[in-house]
Amino acid sequence: MTQDHTHTHTHNHTPTEERTLTFPSNKKLSHLYGYRDQHMQRLEQLLAVVVIIKGNKVLVKGSKNQVAMAEAVLNALHTRLQRGLDVDLAEVDAAVVEDPAQPVEV
Repeated sequence: MTQDHTHTHTHNHTPTEERTLTFPSNKKLSHLYGYRDQHMQRLEQLLAVVVIIKGNKVLVKGSKNQVAMAEAVLNALHTRLQRGLDVDLAEVDAAVVEDPAQPVEV
């Protein structure tokens, strides 16, 4: 996974950040995103971010801290998939409650 770019904007006195993450293009991305993107929708709900998927690129928008946490969660879940482990909604929930500075237990 690579980070393409980060932008910070201020709207209504609330700073927002946009970060584009690029994952290797492979079949496992559908497992990362979830059926009908349900894993990304859960991230949006839990972290109050906006997630936009375009192929192997994921744009995350929100507060600086929430975007950083979403990036850490996405990286941890992608690592699980690379190791041959499953990702489901319970794994998404667990990754969100973990300290983003620490790797998610596998």
